[in-house]
Amino acid sequence: CNIFSSSIVIEPDNPFTISVSANKNPICLGECVTITANGASNYSFDNVPNSINSIQVCPTVNTTYLVKGTGFDGCTSDTKSINIIVNQPISISVSSPYLCPSQSAVVNCSGANTYAISPSVFSTGTNPFIVMPPSSQTFNITGTDNAGCVTSKSFELTVDPIFCCGQ
Repeated sequence: CNIFSSSIVIEPDNPFTISVSANKNPICLGECVTITANGASNYSFDNVPNSINSIQVCPTVNTTYLVKGTGFDGCTSDTKSINIIVNQPISISVSSPYLCPSQSAVVNCSGANTYAISPSVFSTGTNPFIVMPPSSQTFNITGTDNAGCVTSKSFELTVDPIFCCGQ
C-alpha cells in the first residue's frame, strides 16, 4: 500500500491597483465634485464600505479622500488618495477707508489671477488699484483665478472733509 501525502500552498495575491480621479480639480468654493474609482468590483470611500465606484463631495477647504477596492475574489487593493483643492474667495486690503478730498487709497488684491474694479472711472492700475473718488463711494472688486472661479468683494471709501481738519 502506498501512502501519498500532498500539501497545497496558498500564496496571497499582491494587492491590485485601482485608479481614482475627479471630474474637476481644483474646484471653486461652493462647488461639488464627483470622485470616481476604477479597477475593482466594490469600493470603500473613507471607510464607507460597499460604496459604488463614485461619490459626490462638496468640500469647503482642501480635503483628501481615501478609497480602497475589493475584487471579485475578495482581495483588497492598496489605498489610493485624491486631494480635492478648493479655491477660496479673493481678499482685499485698503490702505485707508477714510479719505480727505483729492486723496487716494491703494487697494491690494490677492487670491485670483485677474481683477476688475467697479466703478472703474475713479481708479487707475490693475493690482494694486489706486482709487480717488470725489465723494464717498462703494466699490466692487471681482477676481478670476486659473480654474475660472469668480468671486467678488465690496468695500467703501468715505470721503469726509471733517476727517481732514488740521491735516
